[in-house]
Amino acid sequence: MPYGSGPQPRPVRYLQDSPFFKAVFAITFGLAFLFFIVSIYALFNPSNPGDLSQGSTIYFFVLLLTSPFITVSTFWLNIVMVMLYAAFFIAMFYFGISKWKGPALDNPIIYYGGLASFGYLMSLVITIIELALGVSIGGTAIETDLQHHPYLVFIQLIYAPFAEELGFRIIPLGLFSLYLVAKHGGTAFDSLASFLLPGPFRKKYGIKLTSGDYVLIAATSIIFGAAHFLSGTWDPGKIVSATLVGVILAFGFVKFGIFVDIPIHWFFNGFSTVYLIYTPMTNPWLMALMWTLLSGAVAFVFLLIVAIERKRIRNDQSSQYPPDSLT
Repeated sequence: MPYGSGPQPRPVRYLQDSPFFKAVFAITFGLAFLFFIVSIYALFNPSNPGDLSQGSTIYFFVLLLTSPFITVSTFWLNIVMVMLYAAFFIAMFYFGISKWKGPALDNPIIYYGGLASFGYLMSLVITIIELALGVSIGGTAIETDLQHHPYLVFIQLIYAPFAEELGFRIIPLGLFSLYLVAKHGGTAFDSLASFLLPGPFRKKYGIKLTSGDYVLIAATSIIFGAAHFLSGTWDPGKIVSATLVGVILAFGFVKFGIFVDIPIHWFFNGFSTVYLIYTPMTNPWLMALMWTLLSGAVAFVFLLIVAIERKRIRNDQSSQYPPDSLT
């Protein structure tokens, strides 16, 4: 028998890549996209009391520094936001389908559905625990504004992901990725592109997460959480849940790029408030919320499995190459 023609070992299958997990998180992604489509109708619905002709201020963050830029027509701001969000969802769908048979967390659809729902569930759990302990969350000003000016506040909420992701994720983490790609011999184009799309270009040059990435992810997430309190909109209790969401957004940006972290941020802002400007979505949103919480619970189990299997892989690798064999 020729060498190598015998039975070949089966490829290792990991529970984290189970079709069950992928199906649950894909449904969550689909729900988010459906609500995004509804939000487009709600934004441009002629019967909506919102005034599209008035101006909206464009601003952005550089960490804790808020920088107002220009005032533009609300109509054109909505047009630009809708186009960008649509492009991001299409990008996630395109890359997600192409990577469907690969590792679960390498798929933007799975990351979006799993981590967004996990963050949503954990934020609710943290809020319930803090309220039970007497820790104030705040946010009453936003709730009041949503009741009296739902249309205008909704626009602010779905614009916030662009402004906040630029300052808290894209600038610090994007610049660091640009530096790493350039350091590893990346072309000028690849280095610049990695500023907005770290994942594909870091992978192209074999750049894994470094200690610098972890420090920046932790630091920017903590600052992001603190910013919610320092802005005066929220009370100290919001810091914990916002920091957790910041970690999810940061890993999403580094692993993929702006087409994942900005739509996840939209999930926390737009998905949960669209029914306020389009009341027929109230009952569908309640049903979608129940699914999201279920998906978050599944994601909790999924992340535990990921941690266990990764630890097992590291142990297997260390047993194959024990330290004594290298001396």
